Amino acid sequence: MLNWKTFLHIQNFLRVTCILMRIVTTKSFKGASIGITAESLNAAELEWIRYLQRDISDDWTKTFRRLSPEKNEAGIVVVGKRLADWLKATWNKTDLMLLPNKGHYVWLYLNSVHDQDHAGVDVTLAKVRSKFWIPKVRKSISMIRKRSVICRRRDNKCIGQQMGPLPLERLQP
Repeated sequence: MLNWKTFLHIQNFLRVTCILMRIVTTKSFKGASIGITAESLNAAELEWIRYLQRDISDDWTKTFRRLSPEKNEAGIVVVGKRLADWLKATWNKTDLMLLPNKGHYVWLYLNSVHDQDHAGVDVTLAKVRSKFWIPKVRKSISMIRKRSVICRRRDNKCIGQQMGPLPLERLQP
C-alpha cells in the first residue's frame, strides 16, 4: 500500500499511483514512468476515490439522503439529484463525487486548489464543488487558508500610525 502521508502535492501522489498501477498491470518495471497520460491520471484518481468512499459509513443512503446519493456505473457514490437545475445551468454536466471531509487525500486536494491562486474561501469552495461534494468543507478550507504563509502575508494588516506626544504649546489654552 502507498503511504500517502509522505506526499505534499496531489499531482506527485497521482503520478506515483499511475506508475504503480502500470507496474501492476504490466508486471514489469520497464517503461513504467514513461508516458503518463490524462486518462491514467483520471483512473488513478478514481481508484483513490473508491478507496476513500469505503470510509463513508455503510448507511450513506440515510446519512446523505438530502443530497440524493447513488452509485454510478464506476461504483462511485455521487450526489447531485437536488442540484439538477444547477448542473443544467452550468457547463459541468457530471454529478459531484462524494468524499469524506477528513483524510490526507482531501487535504492534498484542497491544498492544491487553494495553491492555484490563494483566493478566498468562497472561490476555493466553488472550485472544489465543481468536481466533489465534501461535507463541512468550508471549515477545512478556512483552516488551510489560515495556515497558508502567502495568504497570511497578503492579508496582514499594517500597524496603525502612532501619534507622537503633543508639544506644551498645543496643550495650553
